[in-house]
Order: sequence, then structure tokens, then C-alpha cells
Amino acid sequence: MTNDESPQPGRLSTTTSPALPAGSTYEAEAPLPGGGTMSIACIQPTTDGPSGDLREWVESDPEARGVPAVWMSFQGTHVHWSAGRCAIAAPAERVAAVRAAILEATAHERALRSVEEAMASAWPALESDAALAFEFDEASVGRRRELRERLHRTIVLRARLARIAPYLLAPLAHPPTLASQVGERLRERLRMPTRHEAAATQLDVFRDAYDMCGQRASDFMLARTGHRLEWVIVVLLAAQLLLWGFEYLAGATGG
Repeated sequence: MTNDESPQPGRLSTTTSPALPAGSTYEAEAPLPGGGTMSIACIQPTTDGPSGDLREWVESDPEARGVPAVWMSFQGTHVHWSAGRCAIAAPAERVAAVRAAILEATAHERALRSVEEAMASAWPALESDAALAFEFDEASVGRRRELRERLHRTIVLRARLARIAPYLLAPLAHPPTLASQVGERLRERLRMPTRHEAAATQLDVFRDAYDMCGQRASDFMLARTGHRLEWVIVVLLAAQLLLWGFEYLAGATGG
């Protein structure tokens, strides 16, 4: 979408498209790799980069959810990024490369954040389940399905984290390009490698805890099955002894 109108006076709306200078472009739903969209405004390069109103539009992004906006400037290109909105001031021949790098970095940041949020919501359940890693009894049998689902969720989160690791932990590109510098700067500013390491460490805790819960549950169920079989054998032997006793008494009486 091309905006050929002059910017309107007043503050920008936090929910609608920004007012842009002539010759600018605006994408309300630029597609991200792997799904999802973000809003991107591209303007002609200026000395100071995006205007204050345009920066305000980026910083009022409702998708941010606590993620700080990032400001970058190099090689005559200025980028003001948030989780759901981005303003790019760059020469026309560089816009495509910067846009692609922004979309790729945003997709990976969202994937990482979704894993972090899923773990944050799962901590209370883990604290409740931790006792079952040491002792599993008859009263806990009804929770086996919950434990199985939580172990499955942990495995899925580990897989999702592993899928984005090649991008988050990639070495610096050589020779560097504008696109690679944009991606590397975003990874650095958003602490993606550190966050990935922290998430992997936390998921190890989840995996170990639910592995232990699963082992305790399995041991208990096997032991319970064994005890039941033992009682079945005892009952059968008792019945057999009674039958022999009746036969003996019947034989003795008849004799």
C-alpha cells in the first residue's frame, strides 16, 4: 500500500495505520515466515530516521507485551522495531533486504517468546507435580494422564526451541551484509541467544522432573499389578485347597 498524502497533524492513532510522507509504503499485515503478520512502514531515508510520531506508533504496539522497542541505525538505514510494528527508513534499493531480515528476526523472536510464555504458565503445575517425582501412591493414579500431557508438552516445547536454535545461535556472517547486520543487531538487542540458553535450561528441569514422575508412576503401576497378581494366586491356591479338603472329607465319609 502506497501513501502519497502529506502527514496529517496531531498524534498518531495507536490502532490505525500511521500518517506517512509522500512516496512511503505501508503494509498492515506483512506475512512472517511460519505464520503470523506484522505492520511495516517504509519511508525515504532521512538524517534522523523515522519521525517522532512514527516512533510513537511503533512504541504503542499492542503486540509488544513488555518487549522493548529497538532502535537501529547503520549504513544510511534507520530501523525502529517492535514485536508487531516496524518503521524502516532506507534507500529504495535496500528496503527489500532490510524488510526480509526484519520479518525473519521477528518470526524467530515470537517463536522464542511463545516458548518462554508457555514455560512461565507451566511453573505452578511443575511445583505441584514435583512431589510425585519422589513418591507415587494410589491417590496419585488419577493424575497419570495430566503428567503424561505435561511431559508431552515439554517435549513439544523442546522441539520448538531446537527448531529456532540454528538462527538464534548462528555465528556472525562474513563478510557482513546489511541484512545480516540487521538480523544480528536484533538478536543482540533482544538477547535472543541468552534467552534461548535460559529457556533450554528451564526445559531441562521440566524434562527431568516429568521423567522422574513418569518413572515413579510406572514403578508404582507395575508393583500394584504384581501385588494384584499375587493376591489372585493366593485366592486360587486357597480355593484349590478348599476343593481338595471337600474332596478328602467326601472320600473319608463315603469310606
